[in-house]
Amino acid sequence: MTGAIRQPASRGQEGFTLLELVVTLGLLALIVAAIMAGLNTGRRVWQIRSQLDDIAATGAARSVLAARLADAMPLLQQSPSGLATFAFAGTAASLDFVAPLQRSSAGGGLFRQSLKLAPVTLPSGKVRRSLVLEEAVFSDSVPAHQDTQPLRQTVLVEDVADVAIRYSGPVPASPAPAWSGSWQHRDALPQLIGITVVFAAGDARQWPELMVAPGAAPASR
Repeated sequence: MTGAIRQPASRGQEGFTLLELVVTLGLLALIVAAIMAGLNTGRRVWQIRSQLDDIAATGAARSVLAARLADAMPLLQQSPSGLATFAFAGTAASLDFVAPLQRSSAGGGLFRQSLKLAPVTLPSGKVRRSLVLEEAVFSDSVPAHQDTQPLRQTVLVEDVADVAIRYSGPVPASPAPAWSGSWQHRDALPQLIGITVVFAAGDARQWPELMVAPGAAPASR
């Protein structure tokens, strides 16, 4: 009786050897590590780009404020009662002044501008307090109703925790100027205005106090 001759099993029937399995797992680990490194790098690049965008936006807001306040003018308005009022007023959280604008939704001319915190809907849909600058055409007479809508509202800085504004100017019976949290003088602009924007804890944005001398723009501007 002749026995059947057994053929050697093919590699596919034998399966992977232990060495081949170890090598395959090692290659998979390297591929996963490369993918994770790429994701981490992309996330870091996105974070850096976002931070740079925030820095650029903050710098632009500071430039706008410095230019507008440098153009502030010491003008008078006539109140509904007939009294002359100074068209500049400031508190620790808001600031109203008049400055010329060459380009606006209503063309060029003098505009009353209001700097303050206001609720703004962000692109994410959330409503956050933001630093805004509102514009309205300046008139020699104060309107009887102060609830008129501004022509335009520009968001300078989004998602702001607080703003602190202070004013420096001469003080009665004192030759040296002093800082105050409000400005209600009826005949003069403050010598200096300091504006500090405060962000929430954990926010990487920074705003060193912006110091501006209102009405200090060159005559040629």
